[in-house]
Amino acid sequence: PGELKDWQLSQGKVVGNLLLQLPLRHAPDVPPRVVVQARMNQVKVANAARRLTFEGVAGDLHFDLQDGIQSRALNATWLGNPLAGSVTTAKGKVTIRVAGQVSTDALSKWFRSDWLTQLVSGSAKGQATILLPWLSKQAVVLQVASDLKGVATTLPAPLAKTAATAAPLSLTFTNGQRLVFSYRGAPEIKGNLLLANGKLQGGTLHLGTGSTGR
Repeated sequence: PGELKDWQLSQGKVVGNLLLQLPLRHAPDVPPRVVVQARMNQVKVANAARRLTFEGVAGDLHFDLQDGIQSRALNATWLGNPLAGSVTTAKGKVTIRVAGQVSTDALSKWFRSDWLTQLVSGSAKGQATILLPWLSKQAVVLQVASDLKGVATTLPAPLAKTAATAAPLSLTFTNGQRLVFSYRGAPEIKGNLLLANGKLQGGTLHLGTGSTGR
């Protein structure tokens, strides 16, 4: 699959087994079968196209050319932040679920947005889901949820927030171009933004209850 070709493994150690089944005669109805069962230790996994690099990856991984990637438990670091997660493949998409404490500096680097660190600082626990296409043309989606406890803002009242207070945030980032978010602080803020290379191109913001246009 095209998406798989964008992922590169380097460094660390990978030990496992490979099952390869190829038809000896031309048989268009019999696809080749490739199955890999591997154990990774301190491996670097990177996808330059998605600007994702996970270091120190450790855990068991099952790969099937037709059925995709599966892993019940993986540990890694992303931009210096330790994460724990899992990988599943179903219905044309690979789902990567991770949880951990992430700093605003790391998010700013990934979003390529210097303005983010001018507005917020600190780190918070959260959960993220990355959806990648598998043998399909589905969108690439990043979903994040956090209570933002540990993150402070430099915004004036009433948008100011201290690190000690919680203000649940959920966001969905689609194809690196559209960011839809909901911030349940005081006041509640909802947004539907368009970005290009991390730079804001336009969108809508809504303060208070209600919904943004889609």
